[in-house]
Amino acid sequence: MKNGDNYKVSEGEYTAYNEKDGDQIVFTLKNDNQFTGKLGISSVNMTAKFDDLCGTISDVFAVVSASRPVYATLADEYVNNSNKAIDLRTIERQGNESLFEDSSSNEAKRWGMNYLGAENMTLPTNNEGFYVDAVAKSMNTRMPQYLLAVAADSVPAYTYCNVTIDDRVNHGINHSCGHGEWFPGYVEGRFLVNFNDSIQSALIDKVTNADKFKSDNYTRLGFVEAVHRGDSLYVLKYPYTLESIKEEAKDGSGKYIIPTFLSKDSLGKVYDIVPLDGKHNNAVFSFRNTGDDEGSFLIESNDAANKDGKPYSLYSAVGSYAGAWIKIHNNVPVLAKYYNDNGSHNTGDFTDDWVAQGDKTDDNTTGEFINQGARFVFNAIDKDSQATANETIATSSVIVAGQDGAVVVKGAEGKNVIVSTILGKVVANEVVSSDNATIAAPQGVVVVSVDGESFKVVVK
Repeated sequence: MKNGDNYKVSEGEYTAYNEKDGDQIVFTLKNDNQFTGKLGISSVNMTAKFDDLCGTISDVFAVVSASRPVYATLADEYVNNSNKAIDLRTIERQGNESLFEDSSSNEAKRWGMNYLGAENMTLPTNNEGFYVDAVAKSMNTRMPQYLLAVAADSVPAYTYCNVTIDDRVNHGINHSCGHGEWFPGYVEGRFLVNFNDSIQSALIDKVTNADKFKSDNYTRLGFVEAVHRGDSLYVLKYPYTLESIKEEAKDGSGKYIIPTFLSKDSLGKVYDIVPLDGKHNNAVFSFRNTGDDEGSFLIESNDAANKDGKPYSLYSAVGSYAGAWIKIHNNVPVLAKYYNDNGSHNTGDFTDDWVAQGDKTDDNTTGEFINQGARFVFNAIDKDSQATANETIATSSVIVAGQDGAVVVKGAEGKNVIVSTILGKVVANEVVSSDNATIAAPQGVVVVSVDGESFKVVVK
């Protein structure tokens, strides 16, 4: 707290000024009516109060540092780890309901959608849960953000050659021609989003039925095929699918996305792009700590559709009490939002005094605040994956292993070794001169490519 800080006590909102006496501070207050007093603590209920500045008794305060993060940061073992998924489960009165991808309910079949659903699961299987994908620019900030995906796959960096030689149209992906261009790896899958943008588009074009994106006039959430590469999420547009934009690699390592489909020329045709810049948008989620004994959190989303093609928020902000959070309404996961404009009503109050009143207004009788969000906890789910911890991966004569802060590559002398993170950032690219090479690598799952042959290992 410092001079000029605004904060609230039981009688209203005030600006604080302080007078130091050693390590103790007496805070004097001035309200909007320019009435000056001092900050005190009620001996009856221990709440903050406004005292007479000339009173003979003053409450003094010591200003100390206290770590109380507003948002949770997930442990590294759960993030970008193909071995782990998280089961998100409610602890409210209905309780023990896990979130999952719903494509088989009557509503999902009716509309051909992959909704976010909720059902009671005693023991989720390894085919359930969410792959957690970190938003790099939000890490080490007040509000870490995550992408949540199902059927996720992390793909290593690869080469693509479209040079025409000897009447060949192109050499394609991971060809040994030697003049292919390197492209960064990516995470693909069906990513969770809220349908704010879809509702807005449907209300404008009058072609799509907006009801498919709502439940009882609340905004629903669902899954879309998309690609996370770098600081962007590429959301595929109809009729494109992940399968339709891939081709087999020439080295037999699997299917990869043909780079032209993610080029700038394909923006708006093949995909729409969501910037992953650490700000609220309709594809990222944060875990808002509740401070309760269960260690629960609220799943925070965004409260508005895009504006001029870019992410936009009305009241969603770091630490806001009037944004958007997932809640369970009639057994359906939807957004609890202060502002809701889904075609038939507007539950937000946009008078000038609303801003002055902060996150509370008596004029709004139907909007919902943070306390309407459902509380969640999560359990870890072990999943099958190529990534292994404390093990080695061997193929032909090459052996790759993860260790503390490095990968060890054996049997690759004279070969080109590329080490990249799960998001495709290349951290090492060298021709090894030893039959037992140790290469520094960041903690977590990394992809090691030895002359085009790829392995996933876990670095401690």
